[in-house]
Amino acid sequence: MGWGIAGNGRDAPITRRPDPNKGDKCSGSVSIAHIRDGTSNTILVGEKTLNIGLLGQHQSDDDGGYVDGWDWDIMRWGYFQPIPDWNNPDPNVSHSGYASRRFAFGASHPGGFNVVLCDGSVRPISYSISLDIFKRVCNRKDGQPIDATQF
Repeated sequence: MGWGIAGNGRDAPITRRPDPNKGDKCSGSVSIAHIRDGTSNTILVGEKTLNIGLLGQHQSDDDGGYVDGWDWDIMRWGYFQPIPDWNNPDPNVSHSGYASRRFAFGASHPGGFNVVLCDGSVRPISYSISLDIFKRVCNRKDGQPIDATQF
């Protein structure tokens, strides 16, 4: 899985902006009107899973900081099951095929991680959330119903 293969970047409230110099056909700006599934049913931001065995060391999804832009340091993808932080001190793991871990939401909290929904509320989401429900809450415009009690 190479860079940018983890999703189209067009269905979330925060989307990749086009680069006219590269012919990029990504999403433009997103306003509240574009969040068709409802602001209380759509994730705006959330915690990311990390390899805590390499904290303070270079790892491909935590080496540039929060201002890194459209990069693994910042972006997480709603079609991977959320997982807790993991621990592997082997530096070679940072650049290996652990895409499902590098792209996942998660945290070191037992049982789940926190998200901010587009309405500004903060909600915990369980690691055991159905992947289908999680995909729905990560997509601002799929039109699929969400039962918030399943978070």
